This record gives sequence, structure tokens and C-alpha cells, in this order.
Amino acid sequence: MGASYRRPERWAPGGSNATDASSLSRSDPTHSAATWAVVRASLSMRVSCIRTRITTALGSRSRSPSTNRSAGSSARTCPRTGHDLHLRSVVLSRFLRAVCGLGSSNKRVPDFAYGANDACVSALLRAYFEGDGNVSVSRGAIRVSSNSKGLIDGIALLLGRFDIFASKGETAAQHTLRIPRRYAKRFRASIGFESKEKQRLLAALCSDPGGRYTYDALDMISGYGDALRTVAKRLRIPTRYVNNFTRRQRIGRATLARYVSRFEARARELGMNVESDVQGLRALLDEDVLWDEILEVEEVPPSRDLVYDLSVPGLETFTTADGIVTHNTMRTFHYAGVAEMNVTLGLPRLIEIVDARRVPSTPIMELYVKSGHGDLEKMRKIATEIEMTSIEDIASIETDLVNMRVLAFPDDHRMKSRGVTWPELEERFKKLGEAQEVKRQVGNVERKARALVVEAGEPSFKKLQRLVEQVRTMKIKGIDGISRAIIKKRGEGYVIYTEGSNLSKILELPYIDASRTSTNSVQEIYEVLGIEAARNAIVNEAYNTLQEQGLTVDIRHIMLVSDMMTNDGDVKAIGRHGISGRKSSVLARAAFEITAHHLLRAAITGEVDYLDGVAENVIVGQPVTLGTGAVNLIYKPPPGLPKPMAVPKPKPAATAPVPPPSEPEEPLEEIVP
Repeated sequence: MGASYRRPERWAPGGSNATDASSLSRSDPTHSAATWAVVRASLSMRVSCIRTRITTALGSRSRSPSTNRSAGSSARTCPRTGHDLHLRSVVLSRFLRAVCGLGSSNKRVPDFAYGANDACVSALLRAYFEGDGNVSVSRGAIRVSSNSKGLIDGIALLLGRFDIFASKGETAAQHTLRIPRRYAKRFRASIGFESKEKQRLLAALCSDPGGRYTYDALDMISGYGDALRTVAKRLRIPTRYVNNFTRRQRIGRATLARYVSRFEARARELGMNVESDVQGLRALLDEDVLWDEILEVEEVPPSRDLVYDLSVPGLETFTTADGIVTHNTMRTFHYAGVAEMNVTLGLPRLIEIVDARRVPSTPIMELYVKSGHGDLEKMRKIATEIEMTSIEDIASIETDLVNMRVLAFPDDHRMKSRGVTWPELEERFKKLGEAQEVKRQVGNVERKARALVVEAGEPSFKKLQRLVEQVRTMKIKGIDGISRAIIKKRGEGYVIYTEGSNLSKILELPYIDASRTSTNSVQEIYEVLGIEAARNAIVNEAYNTLQEQGLTVDIRHIMLVSDMMTNDGDVKAIGRHGISGRKSSVLARAAFEITAHHLLRAAITGEVDYLDGVAENVIVGQPVTLGTGAVNLIYKPPPGLPKPMAVPKPKPAATAPVPPPSEPEEPLEEIVP
């Protein structure tokens, strides 16, 4: 074992910290403490002190009966690199073979390193990169390689302790690890090098700006919604600079930091306060989360009987072998049995039903096939056929302002997941342009890539923007309105759930079972299947919505509402634009909504209210013609009985003129309660 060391100024030889190696317990069989003492001492004290302490520690712990030198050491001084330290120890050899593996392909990080403190992990990484690593300023990275994949995985996991995230690769013979330039300063502060030459290269890498581009292939932040566009509009910055990030919901951390700084500078220039808007973007920058794109989700047969189900409700957190922490919480409403698809439920959904919304906020279809519903591969093929795919779903779109053209770079992974081939793509695209080999800037590297090219012709930025939108929304395959299709197990077979709805086109497919296929769009059911089907859909949707919220309502009430909404042959809303707005009573319409409007219009047109309903009678304060109020009592006195006389009105005051005496009124024949 050999390494190069220097004597740090902050450690005095023979001081309190120099006793690490000799302070080991003779009776303690645990080797982790011994290894920590060796590593830490070797990086912190003089070589002579290291040799003395290690020899004493190992020699006092183990003696071999076959040799007089169970532990020993020798050192030689190198004029440029420092010192080489050679250790001879049976105990140390057996220990390293047991915890670190034997052979270049079987090396691994010792298990105790994952639970060690930061100083131990830092020393271990510093020693490893000092021996096997290299620094390349031109390529902007700190690199290391090994024949052992397990060792590279372990080193990457230990680097994550210091928030240093590396990308792993594989060549023909070795596994590689690359730490990009953006983490160089963090590497120098937390780990560093011992040799002067590597320290110099690391300092040069930290000071290198890395060109004008800040392309992030590893840490692409997502989930910021319309925040960039909102702030840009407030600050009167052209939104074309952020439209692509908003649409794709992907932006590099360095790029986002640059935009936040630009927003803050613009706000100071205009004297505006946008702290509340920028605060959310800054929180994304400062969060302790690394964003990495999921390239593909592959379904593989399980290797054991019990596996983890990501769709289970409640809080579930676990860590994978690569150090990825998964935090799963089911806090949103999901369609029954479909955890991947959100749908409007509860009161908002009930309002959509009674308002007879033409398009639900989350249209969903449930598709059944006539035969082969148990064949997963067949269902996948059907799902890819009906799922609408446009250029923006499978390609990255860029504009070439110099040559006035639009470039679309298809991604092979996305094309494969959508079931799109290059011949099919070129056939659909030939109306707009053609496929060409072009040069594409990826970070600081210029590479050849296959792209779909559309020429703008004349030098017009407006036409170029129209071409971008035309290319972005160009349909490749699928059914309009179906943005996503998900396959779920249902009983012995599979069912396809779709985001979006197009019932008429779906029913035209020969393999779809029309008797069981359904949609949650009542208006679409009415247009395709008629009013009776729409009436049943209202009953089912409203009843299921109430049941999901734990509310028990007699279905006859819902049927009565459904009949009122559909009795005229079309689907009417319960509101001023539907049932309530068609009442004949002026007062009843005014009591529901927009009171002044209804009264003013009735007065202008001379409408008459006959007070036949409940609301209008309550408004004027007279008995309602319902229940006991619907009965009139008639009293006919027997012969010879005097008829009741009406009570005369009281005389007016003396100051008023005295009216002539009125004639007695006729006796009342009818007594109304």
C-alpha cells in the first residue's frame, strides 16, 4: 500500500491528536476503528510518526507464530510527490480483504464507511481520489475509474454525503465516475487533495468559468408552474425568453439562478417589489433536492413474492441502493383504482354535473376491449395507438435565428415509449420540412444530430414563431383529445383509462367494447348516445360522487333532478341559464340570481306574475298554495241563522272631511282561513 502525504500545519507531531493509532484497544476485535486510525493518522502526521504508531498498534494486537515480523513498515522519500509508506501486517491484510474485497473487479467501499462521521468519509474519499483520481480542467471534471462497479457505486454514494453528485458511466473495460465542474468548489472544501499538483489543478478547475453556457444535464428543476412567465410579465420582460421553460417545466439550476438575478435587477430598476413572486423561485434554488430526469419506466417480472406498491395510501419513505430517497404520500384525489390519474371529485365535480358543463375539468374515459383483455402486450399496443402524440411529446424544439429555421430533435427514448418510428415520423413531417443531419450545441460540445428541419423562407420573426407553434402541435398519431392512456389490472383482465375524452372516435375502433366503454363527460354522451344515456350518466356520476364522499342520498332524489335536467330533450343546467332561468314567475327568477335585472326587464316588457309558486307567495307574504294552504273552507249557515255582517271601517279623524255613509256590505258566504 503506498500513498503520498504532506505534513499539515495545524497538526503538531506528538500532540494530542497523534495518539489516534496507538489508542486502540488490544482486546477489541472490531477493525473499523483501526482502519479509521490508520487513514486519519496517515493523512495528518509525519510519515515517521505514522510508521511508529501503526507498527506499535498492529504489532501489539496480533503476532504471527510463523514470522518475527507480523507488523512492520518502511518509507522512502520522493523528491516531488512526497513519501511512500509501505505497511506489512497480516492483520491489516486480512482485514482489508474482508471489508474491501479481493481483486480489482471485486473492490468495494467498506460497510462501516457509510455510518462513519464526515471527517472519516472525507479522509477516505481524499485518499481514494489522491491515488486513482485525476483532474481535467479542459474537460471540466474530476474523474476516476475502476474495474469494480460496486466500488464506483459506493464512492458515488459517499460523495452524496457532501452534496456532491456525480454521473456514472461505463466503457468497454471499466466503470467511470465524473464529478462536473459545478461541484469542484464543494469538493475542494469538503474533500480536497494532498499532492501539490492536484491541488493546483483543482484550484484551476474551481476558477474556470466553463464558457458562456450553463447547461445542466443532471439537475433540471421541475414543477414551478407559470411562475417564470408571471414574473416576466410583471417586469415587462418579453415572455419569449421563458416560454420554453414554462411549457417543458424543465430548467437548469444555474439557468434559474441567472433568471432570478435578472428579475431582481429589473425590479430594482423599475422600483417594483416582486419579492413575493421571486420567493418561490428562490426556494427551488435553495432546496436540498437534486432533480434528475426519469428516462424510462420499465416493467419487469418480480423476483420475489412480495414487492412494494407505490400506489398505496399513506406515508412511505425508503432508500434505494443508489442513495435515492423515495418519499411517497397520496395526498391528491385519484380515479377509482388509478393512482396515476387525478380527477375532480367532491363538490367541484357535483357542481360540474348540475351546471351541465360541456367539458369537465378532468375528462376521463374507461375503455374495454371485446377480446384479448387479458393480453398485456395487446393492451399496450392499443394504448399507444389511441394516445395522441405530437412533435413536442417526442422532440426538443429549437429555433435557428441565423438561418431562420425551426429544428426538432426527436428523442429515441420518448419515441420508443410512444411507439413512433423514424419512417412514420418523416412521413408525417414531410408536409412541413425534411429530416437532416445538423450540428447541435450540447453544453460546450458541438455534436451532429438528426433533426427535422422547417425553413421559414423569408426573414420574418413572426413567421418563425408561427412555424414553432405549428411544429410543436403537429399531430403524429393517436386520437384527438386523448393525451395519455394508462393500463390497469381489473379482475382477470386489463382496462385502459385515458386522460381526455373522444367518445365518438373511440367507438369507431373495431376492437372497443361499446357496451361497457364510458366517459365522465355528460354532454359528450348526449351528443353521441342520446338524451336517455345522458340522463343515466347524470344519475350515475352524481350518485358515485356523493358515495365517494361518504354521503348517503336516496337515489330517487338524484333521479328527480336528472329528469328535470333532461325532460325537454336536451341537457339543461340548474341555474339562471337553465331550469331556474326558464321559470314563468318574475319573482321566482329574481329570487334566484340577478334580482335587479329580472325586475327591470319584467317592468319594461310588462310581465304579469300570477303568484302560483312557493317563492313568489313567500315574497308577498301570503299563504302558499301547498299543504294546508291548498285547502279552502266553505261555510253555509243553516236556515234562520243570521248571516255574519262585515265589520265597518273606523271613522277617520275629525280634521279630515267626513265621507258619506257607506252601504252595508253583503254577508260573507265563504270563510277563508
